Order: sequence, then C-alpha cells, then structure tokens
Amino acid sequence: MRTVAIRVLSAAVFLALPLSSFATSSGTPQPKTAAAVIAADDGWEKAEESGDVPYVDNLLLPEYRSVSADGSVHDKAAILANTKHNIGSPDHAAKVAQWQAAHPMDTSAVIQGRHGGRDIPPQATRS
Repeated sequence: MRTVAIRVLSAAVFLALPLSSFATSSGTPQPKTAAAVIAADDGWEKAEESGDVPYVDNLLLPEYRSVSADGSVHDKAAILANTKHNIGSPDHAAKVAQWQAAHPMDTSAVIQGRHGGRDIPPQATRS
C-alpha cells in the first residue's frame, strides 16, 4: 500500500511541475509604472521596425488584439507576421521615418480618468 501511495504522490508532483512554469513569465517582478509602460512601448516599436519577432512574441499574450485607427483588428499572429515581414526592409524603414516626422513624439502626454468611482487627476508622463 505504501508503494502505491508513493507512486501516486510522485506522479502528482511530476504532473504539477510543468504547470508551475506557467505561473509567471519570469522570476523578476515587472515594474508597474508609467515609465515601464513607456519603455515596453518603445521596445515594441523598435522590435517591429527591426523585425525582432522573438521580442514581440514574448511581449504579447496569445489572445492579444490590436485595433487600428481605421477599425481593423489584428491578432498576435498577424502582428508577428508583419514584424517578420519588416526584417531588413528599407521600404518599411522609410515609411516609419516619414510617419515619425509627421507625428512628433516625446513632447508630453497627460493621463486622466476614473478608477473605483473616483476621478484621477491629470498627470503628465513626459515633458
């Protein structure tokens, strides 16, 4: 009887080990600040521009969806395919440079809203 109990316990531990690896994506806690969000967004932008598919793949959850300004929806697979398409593309690099020139960034951003029924006062995140 003791042998059966040990085998059952061993099997339970063995089955639980792989599941524990899905609990967290890394052992290091990720910061939850405006600066961390901005850094992740900047990293994503650079990864898409350069074709760094592993970076984008690691960043997005499988269920992630992006909605463009025209209302079109892009799932993770489409975003990864687009990122892969950009590897070494001078045409894409020129389009990015043109878009960035027409849409200046790093000037300022203000975040405000409601949370828990309370207004969140406007906060400048960049200046």
